[in-house]
Amino acid sequence: MITRRRLWARSLLLAGLGWLATSPGLGAAPAPGASPAGADKPAAAERAAALLAEHATLAGALRNSPFGEPLLLLPGAGDASHSGDVVMLLPRPLASVAAVFASPASLCGMLNLHLNVRGCSPVAGATATQLDLTAGPMRQTLPGLVYGLRLTLVTEALSPGHFSAQFSTADNAAAGTALRVQVQAVAIDAAHSWLHVRYSQRSAVAVQLASRIYLATAGRHKLGFSAAGVDAQGRPRLVGGERGALERNLMRHYLALLVATTGGADATHSGLDARLRAWHALTERHATQLHEMSLADYLQEKRLPAPSATSP
Repeated sequence: MITRRRLWARSLLLAGLGWLATSPGLGAAPAPGASPAGADKPAAAERAAALLAEHATLAGALRNSPFGEPLLLLPGAGDASHSGDVVMLLPRPLASVAAVFASPASLCGMLNLHLNVRGCSPVAGATATQLDLTAGPMRQTLPGLVYGLRLTLVTEALSPGHFSAQFSTADNAAAGTALRVQVQAVAIDAAHSWLHVRYSQRSAVAVQLASRIYLATAGRHKLGFSAAGVDAQGRPRLVGGERGALERNLMRHYLALLVATTGGADATHSGLDARLRAWHALTERHATQLHEMSLADYLQEKRLPAPSATSP
C-alpha cells in the first residue's frame, strides 16, 4: 500500500506540472543553459514573430474557449510520452510575466499556490538555478504522503518584447521519468502578453499505473471544462478522466500565474496570505471543476510546514 501511495504522489506531481504544451510552429528552443545575452538574435526575432502570428490566428478561437478564460488546450501525444499545446492571452505586461520565471524563488511563488504543492524552495548553493518541489494529495485525504522533484530553471532569451525560459528535471533514464516545461511569451501591447509553453513528459510504467489508480478512485467523478457531446437533456457532457485532470491542472496554473503577476512581488506573510486568498477565490469561479475545500481548510493546508519528501 505504501508503494502504491508513493506512486500516486509522483503521479500527482508530474500531472500537476504537466500543464502546458508544444507548438510545432515556434521553432526549436535555444539549448538549455544558453545565456540570454548570447542568444541568437535573428532566431529570437523569428520566434517572437511566430508568437505574434499565432495570436492573430487563434484570437477568435480564444474568445470561444471552453475554459471561460483566454486559454486553449490542444491535444498532443499519448501513451508513455505526453505533450500538447496550450496558448493563453494574459492581461499582464510582459515584464510581470517574465519576472515569475526569472528565479527559482519567484517560480516557487507561483507553484506554491497549487493545492497539491506542499512546498517549493530554491536550492542553496545551486548557482540560483535549482528548486526543490514537494507535492502530494491534500493532508486531509492522505496525510504524510509526499513526493519531491528537483528542477533546474534556465532563462533562454530575454528582451523588452519577448522572453523564453525553461524548467526541467534531470533526464533519469533509470527512473524512466523526465519532465520539461518551456515558456515563451511576447508582448501584445503594454498590458497584455501572449504565452506559449512547451511541455514534454515521459513517465515510467509504474507512474502511469498510479495515474490510472487515481482516475479510478479519487478522481473518478471529477470533470474538466471541454464537452464530449451532450446528455439526454441536451446539456454539455463535460470530459472526465485524464483529459479532465489535465484541464483542471491547466486552469489552476493559469489562475496561479494571474495571481503571481498581479502587482509587485511581496514576500511578507501578509503578501503570501493575500495571494493564497486571491487564488482560492479565482478557483471558486469554476467550482464545478475546481472546488476541493473551503478557504479556511486551504489556508490551513498552506500554513503547515512542508513535510519531507520521497526522492525521485
